[in-house]
Amino acid sequence: MRCRNCRRRRRAEDIQNVVYEIGRREPFLDPVKKGKDGRPGVSLDWFNMLYQVLLGQEKGPRFGSFVAVYGVPNAVAMIDGALARSAIVRDARLRYPRAN
Repeated sequence: MRCRNCRRRRRAEDIQNVVYEIGRREPFLDPVKKGKDGRPGVSLDWFNMLYQVLLGQEKGPRFGSFVAVYGVPNAVAMIDGALARSAIVRDARLRYPRAN
C-alpha cells in the first residue's frame, strides 16, 4: 500500500529538522531539553519568535508542515518580507529616536 502523503510528510520532517537545527544556537539552545538525537534541545522561544514575526502570533502549526504546505518559495518570501519590515523599523528608530 502506497502512502499518498509520504513525500509531503518526509519533506515537512526535513524542513522541521533544518529549522530545529538553526534554532539549536544561543540564545535558543536549551541544554535541559534533549533532542531526538540526544543533543541539547531548542527552547520553545525559538518557535514562538518565528510565529510572532511571520504570523503575528506565538503559536502555530508545526513549522516544517506549515512550510511544506505553504511552499518553500512562499515561506522564503514571507521571511524576506518580515526581515525587510524589521530593517525598516530598525532604521527608522535609529534615525528618529524618541525623546525621553
